[in-house]
Amino acid sequence: VPKCMTLSMKVAAQQLQEALLQQHRAAGMGGAAGSKWHDDGKRGDIMRWLHVDEERAAGRAVLADVMQKIADLRQQLECMGFDVGGRVTFQAACYPGGGSRYVRHADASHSAPGRSITAVLYLNRRWNAAVSGGQLAVYNTPHVVPSPDPDVAINRNGNASVPIAHVTMPDVAVLVSPLGGRLVLFESSVEHEVLPCNANRYALTAWFYKRTQDTDIMHAAAPSLGQLHSMTVIQSREDLDVPGVPPLPGGLLRRWPQDDGSASAGPTIFVSIASYRDPETRWMIRDLFSKAARPHLIWAGIVWQVDANEAAELTAPVGASSGTLPKWMARVREVRLPAAEAQGPLWARFLAQKLWHGEDFVMQLDAHCRFAQGWDDICVRQLFAAEEIQNELGLTDAASRPDAATSLKVVLSTYPSGYDGCGPAAATPDIPNTPVSLLCASHFDNDGLLRLVSRTLRSRPVKPLPSKFWAAGFSFSRSAFLQEVPYPSDLPHLFFGEEVYMLARMWTRGWRIWAPCQPVLFHQWERRARMHTFQADGRSNDEQRKLSQQRVLAVLGAACWPTSSGTGLPGPPGPDSQTLLPAGWRPGEVWGLGTAHSLKAFEEHVGVSFSARSISPSAMFGGLGADAFDKGD
Repeated sequence: VPKCMTLSMKVAAQQLQEALLQQHRAAGMGGAAGSKWHDDGKRGDIMRWLHVDEERAAGRAVLADVMQKIADLRQQLECMGFDVGGRVTFQAACYPGGGSRYVRHADASHSAPGRSITAVLYLNRRWNAAVSGGQLAVYNTPHVVPSPDPDVAINRNGNASVPIAHVTMPDVAVLVSPLGGRLVLFESSVEHEVLPCNANRYALTAWFYKRTQDTDIMHAAAPSLGQLHSMTVIQSREDLDVPGVPPLPGGLLRRWPQDDGSASAGPTIFVSIASYRDPETRWMIRDLFSKAARPHLIWAGIVWQVDANEAAELTAPVGASSGTLPKWMARVREVRLPAAEAQGPLWARFLAQKLWHGEDFVMQLDAHCRFAQGWDDICVRQLFAAEEIQNELGLTDAASRPDAATSLKVVLSTYPSGYDGCGPAAATPDIPNTPVSLLCASHFDNDGLLRLVSRTLRSRPVKPLPSKFWAAGFSFSRSAFLQEVPYPSDLPHLFFGEEVYMLARMWTRGWRIWAPCQPVLFHQWERRARMHTFQADGRSNDEQRKLSQQRVLAVLGAACWPTSSGTGLPGPPGPDSQTLLPAGWRPGEVWGLGTAHSLKAFEEHVGVSFSARSISPSAMFGGLGADAFDKGD
């Protein structure tokens, strides 16, 4: 143990505290997500799950390096005979003093049986255990686990050991002070506890999982069906370890397969869908592939947020029968999470974007849509047309196009027209007679967030139209957009505010929005058609929502960054408020605004002042005159 923390450890400690300040929740006890419970008297820490790539992207590179070094211990542990061939998960935790503790327990439990080794790195400066307490008590019980035979114990290698009646269970414990820079490793089956803490006690914990327990991913379908598509069933958020985003292939795509659809290869489209207990999604997926002109070039990534008792019904692919799945299921990637752990649309979209595997185009959709025939052709050709117009008009500047091989920064987006009915009875409008719309500013709500409205154009334009605003429920672009403007994981429970936050980030990075000049898809706007929504189920956490809203307003220069407690509203921002944002949220950083254009230029472009909560007449009509829209719009 070092006599004092190294500089890198001090920086890692600061970055871990920053990560917890940005987002945390009370740690729970018990089984899977739906059965977890909280008792501050038995477990009083706050926690947050961490991922190496996310911490690095958030600007916390030193913390990410420390996490990676811990993960790299796997090879040494394997040489020592431990089964640690599965994944490694990380948790940041703080016991906030006041006698907070964690009673005696084992990390390898019924809810996490695959844990093999626990590694705890303490990140506390100048810790005095005599004053602050907080020691780790590790009990010296033999390393045994239950076996099917009630009279036999099993050692860590899986071999029968001594009868349980002969195993002594002494309560003698080794006490470990949580000194900064100290790394403690023990088998996850060993019982331990955290003694009462009288000061903030910080730790980074890693769990190494067994290979056999971790690679046998549970499928909702039969094994023969599970092999046909990529699916990860998540029992709790802790189990989520989706792959990072691969690098974008180089080159500027300007070709699309010929109309005969004979090409077996070509530019591919990734469709991102976040679904919360939505019975329409399974029908939407079938429509997505059946209406595509080239379904062999389409990949879908779905984040299902469902209850266990409804998962089979809500996620079953339409058209499956007698143990056979539709062919298009081979092109679906899935993550399933308990609905009880849902954190709102941004969190789900953040997970969905990680299912992208390098496809050329990305389309983000709400989970209840139907499609025009040949929607993929329509999207790509509309995108190409908008790029050409943008280039001809000189709307793409050098700041947003650093080299000739980089694609023009164009996003197709609007609020689609609605469809009637649901499931197999859904009926879409007559496409030749369906009008198109343009997004416009509506009003500021009581939380200071801009609301948008879709206005119906009096006549269809012959080309895509420039749009001042962006819709989260339909967005189509080249995949460079996903890399440059990724969704954050630190805006839980945010709903209104998503679109303007993402718009500000993309516009200040040089991306421009265009509305398609013909229908691409249709949306189920009637919420009463869906029995369950995130809000109706009472999943929304008002405290977390307000924190997320204040973070968005801070990025938009309309508020100061909120305190982690969420108590009270922050004062008005000063002239340097953007530079005072936390790491990762400042201009030029991953979750902040871009640097190609200023916040002031963005506000002037859309015709809105976020700090003054004012909307120009031009913004009310999307940059067009009122006579461009149907009467009543």
